[in-house]
Amino acid sequence: MWKDILDIGAQCHERFIELVNVPEIAALGIQLAGASNLSGRYCVSRAYPLEHTLFYTLSGQGTLETENGHYLLNENTLAVLPARESFSVTISAQHWDIIWLNLSDSDKWRHLTHDLPT
Repeated sequence: MWKDILDIGAQCHERFIELVNVPEIAALGIQLAGASNLSGRYCVSRAYPLEHTLFYTLSGQGTLETENGHYLLNENTLAVLPARESFSVTISAQHWDIIWLNLSDSDKWRHLTHDLPT
């Protein structure tokens, strides 16, 4: 069973772009975004996320686990995780530098889900 986990160690450094500080991102359907330089302890797991999540790996390596399997997130790769699909990400190298976005599950981003209307 999937659980919501947010385990971010002291060696991880994250910068956030939030609606409260940059209200212009709301028009783009961005709920939250950030840039992260990760090392040491890091695990983020979402049991039933209400938004889509994108991870772009700048350098290093992470591991993504979904109901469909395990995937390595290498440099210059983009992982697109649809809303309402459980996932977990961890560091799988000495570091993992990423840019990430949480996108609203709106008409603008609905094409990211697997259950598109026919």
